[in-house]
Amino acid sequence: MLQKSKSARAAKFKFLILIPLIFAMLTYVSCSDTTNLTDGENENMEVPTPPASPAPPQALSQEDAELVNQLESELQQMEKNGKSFLEISEAFMIERDKHIQSKEAYYRFHVFMNWIKKHSKERDIENGDYNEKEFKELWHGLFKPYEDYVAYRKSQPVKENTSTEGVPFTAIETVPTYPGCENLDNAAAKKCMSEQITNFINQNFDTNAVKPYAEKGTNRIYVRFVISKEGTVENIQARASSPELVEEGKRVVALLPKMKPGENDGKPVDVLYSLPIIFQVGE
Repeated sequence: MLQKSKSARAAKFKFLILIPLIFAMLTYVSCSDTTNLTDGENENMEVPTPPASPAPPQALSQEDAELVNQLESELQQMEKNGKSFLEISEAFMIERDKHIQSKEAYYRFHVFMNWIKKHSKERDIENGDYNEKEFKELWHGLFKPYEDYVAYRKSQPVKENTSTEGVPFTAIETVPTYPGCENLDNAAAKKCMSEQITNFINQNFDTNAVKPYAEKGTNRIYVRFVISKEGTVENIQARASSPELVEEGKRVVALLPKMKPGENDGKPVDVLYSLPIIFQVGE
């Protein structure tokens, strides 16, 4: 009986507390119905919740984040439509010869690099070559705010092209002409050249010579070089997991034939070309 009395008193106390809350809820519902309904027309209408704005990547402003999301959608649509890597790179690697790129060009480049990052990670995981530490070190710092980029570039002197630099291949007005790619428009010549260089590297790269120094699975040699104003291949640079792979990458690129030089404003210029050499070593 003592327990029952306490329980009854507690229940009454809880009920008294709930009365004001229930009254407030009824008042709110009544006011809402009066405000939102007209002659029963909207009685069963559900007001959709507006979609939340995308979260800005890292420290980007909302305006910059919206631009990034728009560019990511454009790239995804190009990929969905079956556009080639070269076509996507041409659309997103713009203004590479400018000391300070426009905001759109800057974010286009970073969206493109983020896309490469995603596919690189997926491929490495699939091949069992994924290394979390190396991956983070390689791809650290994407999507820095545009204002930070502009401030940094303004602090750097404008460099003239030297023998170790050139106009990026994706930004050149008239691309160098690889033997066999003559009499094509610029877009077709660019595609032809990329395909011919890739085929040449595949045919002349000596996998057996570097196999003892390579890792099991997928190996990559990142090479860049200049196609000079005379059409010769110069200033070859390479990066790989061992010196032997670096030397083989440089050797095979040095064998590339002389080309008709690229042009800007009708004048021959040095053109900077980059490519990855990718090969497999079995167990």
